[in-house]
Amino acid sequence: MLKIPVGRLGEWIHPRYGRIKMTQQMFSEMIDNFKKQTIGRDPFIRIGHDKADDPTFGSAKAEGWIKELVQEGEFLFALAEPTNDEVAKMVQTKQYRYASPEYQENYRDKETGSLKGAVLEALALTNEPFLTRLPEARVLADPPDTFYLDFEEVGYMEKEILEQVKQTNSLLSSFTAKLSEWFGRKEGKDRESEDGNPGKGSDEGKKLAEYEARMKQLEEENRQIKRAQREAEIDRKLSEYTAKGIPPAILQQVRPILLADTGTEVIKLADGKSLTQSDQIFAMLDAFPEESRVKLGQVGTQVEPPEPDSPEAVKKLADEDMKALGFTVTSDGKYVLSDTRKEA
Repeated sequence: MLKIPVGRLGEWIHPRYGRIKMTQQMFSEMIDNFKKQTIGRDPFIRIGHDKADDPTFGSAKAEGWIKELVQEGEFLFALAEPTNDEVAKMVQTKQYRYASPEYQENYRDKETGSLKGAVLEALALTNEPFLTRLPEARVLADPPDTFYLDFEEVGYMEKEILEQVKQTNSLLSSFTAKLSEWFGRKEGKDRESEDGNPGKGSDEGKKLAEYEARMKQLEEENRQIKRAQREAEIDRKLSEYTAKGIPPAILQQVRPILLADTGTEVIKLADGKSLTQSDQIFAMLDAFPEESRVKLGQVGTQVEPPEPDSPEAVKKLADEDMKALGFTVTSDGKYVLSDTRKEA
């Protein structure tokens, strides 16, 4: 299976198509229309966009068929089944590292004529995508039915936490074995004091005290690791809600509540089901009204500024210069001299 980027949330200025926007609504429509097979066929993978070598319309061969569209954070990916080993090898050896989508923003149904929203029609492998800062295409080595957990996307802190968990579990196992060995021994002269307890001055008594102190230390380390794991998981989920437009101020308010939730406080519902406090908060965030969500342009990181020589930037500079010369800019973009009312 191939995992190929379709796009990311953001805006770009295209020399031919003008302003290109990829929004959460567009990604949701693409995924929904893919599941419904709105275009009446499966979208496919091709090499590049150029159709000049095709002798007839529609003769472009499929290098792979898209089986699923999935969103991970701000990125939309296509999971595709290659039709030949060669295309998988080209992706694996990085002969093709990126991709460029072929899509319609508002597809018109060929049978009913109704508008269906954004649809993905094809995906072209290329090393010159117009969309910037996309992840690389890659080959998933496992069978198609496997659930993929991409270890490359695990952050440094999460890797460190996982390593600490392994070390702690190993130490706990060693400690348990030592205790079993100690308690399994026969009673000795220096093992018991006059009151029947291990002698504080004996070797066994000292070892037991050391093990008890180490046990308390391991338990505290284990609690810290669990807290760090919980914090990393909460931050990952909140970053997904940020990409969906939930105001950051609200997410900052719910973060301490989510971190404090241990899962022991369960809310009983009328239908007999139960929800934890965290489940209830996530359900409230999912139901947040679309009209109240933050637009991508307000977030600040997803939108790229216009290029210095873009038409928008040039027009803005021209407007400022004309205003300085005494002209007024009309609503249709024309310049009018204030005293003579002549159009420039």
